[in-house]
Amino acid sequence: ETSNDKCKIVTFDKTPKMSTYLLAWVIGEFESVESKTKRDILVRVWTTIGNKNKAEFACDVACRCLDFYEGYFEINYPLPKCDMIAVPDFAAGAMENWGLITYREVALLCDKQKASLKAKQYVCIVVCHELAHQWFGNLVTMEWWSQLWLNEGFACFMEYLSADDLYPTWNMWNLFLLSEYSRAFELDGMLTSHPIEVEPLNTAAEAEEVFDTISYCKGACVIRMLESFLGKETFRKALKKYLNNFKYSNAVTTDLWQYLAEESKESVALIMKNWTRNQGFPLISASRNGDKLTLKQERFLISGEDEEKTTWNVPMNLRVDGKIQKILFDAKEKTFDIAKDAKYVHINAGSTGFYCCNYDEAMSKELNDNLASLSTVDRMCLIRDTKALAASGVKGATVKLLNLIIASKDETEYPVWNELLSAMDDILHIVDNNEDIRKNINNIMLKSLEN
Repeated sequence: ETSNDKCKIVTFDKTPKMSTYLLAWVIGEFESVESKTKRDILVRVWTTIGNKNKAEFACDVACRCLDFYEGYFEINYPLPKCDMIAVPDFAAGAMENWGLITYREVALLCDKQKASLKAKQYVCIVVCHELAHQWFGNLVTMEWWSQLWLNEGFACFMEYLSADDLYPTWNMWNLFLLSEYSRAFELDGMLTSHPIEVEPLNTAAEAEEVFDTISYCKGACVIRMLESFLGKETFRKALKKYLNNFKYSNAVTTDLWQYLAEESKESVALIMKNWTRNQGFPLISASRNGDKLTLKQERFLISGEDEEKTTWNVPMNLRVDGKIQKILFDAKEKTFDIAKDAKYVHINAGSTGFYCCNYDEAMSKELNDNLASLSTVDRMCLIRDTKALAASGVKGATVKLLNLIIASKDETEYPVWNELLSAMDDILHIVDNNEDIRKNINNIMLKSLEN
């Protein structure tokens, strides 16, 4: 930068090979705070005059997050600096422009001494999301907008993975279930949903339409499901090879499946085909006879219909008496061996699978009797699924939900109570026209709340 009496001359470094949509510059009066990563990458957060005291938290998150991603991907952030700027009246939440990430002010600025936990979590996940794009989206770009989920689904997944590492006491995966998972579950359970991969996309307007809950939230959910099934380290190594091979170029979904398959020795493309190319997700019904677990699948729809006959290849983590058993459910109906003396079986351990679970009466009772043995996430999953079954009109589901509420009388975790209160509200809507039943249900709920 040079200047004289009449003008200032700014000379920029040579731009790396990049997609044109990632170019940005900002002109205005701004001030900044700055810090550096472990590898001396300069990180600056720019604000309008008088607001830089609210930028310190985001600056710290960005430095630590870049360190995390460099370690996770084993690929260095490719630029010498990372600027982030809070733009007044910015239309989007944020935009991952390479080297100059733009944010809505509320998504970047917060007083680290006075801000609520919710405000800090929001800033953290937005910053982590945009920095994930520096690898997924910027270093490797989708070939066309039909592959948008390769950008947004992965960034949505990585924002929680990185934030959970930065702030382990925040239990970020609980927040993921309450926000991203719930939004995808609700929308994709409708006939009006669409596949993750949308083709053809021929106009800018069509491309803009796929920047939605399915690309972001469902994309993140199926990635998390696949990571859990393949194993975290196998998944990470495959991503490293994929990013190294396609850096400064374009990729499609099948390219990623190839690298994951090579690393895991699993038929990833076959497993994931219906998850990305078909709308919806399965309802998996479970019944048990001693050491035999029988599973059946159909599409889940909140309307109670089943118009599509898709058979998903479902990567599943079972929790059998606290032990994890991995299976691949790849048929309309299939029987699996489990421990004969198991006290209970939960067919979506950690809620890593993107599907709805329906247990027969005996299995439901076993789970209700052993709620204390289930993790917080498993209990949230059990309530969410039973609530969805009741809302969709599945026979006996409302009674199961009431029994689950009664069994949860000693619950102490806030995220679980959040699901329980939502379930109670749903039940009252289901029986809205029957005053006698409504009174009885109110009494059951009051007894649970009194505890």
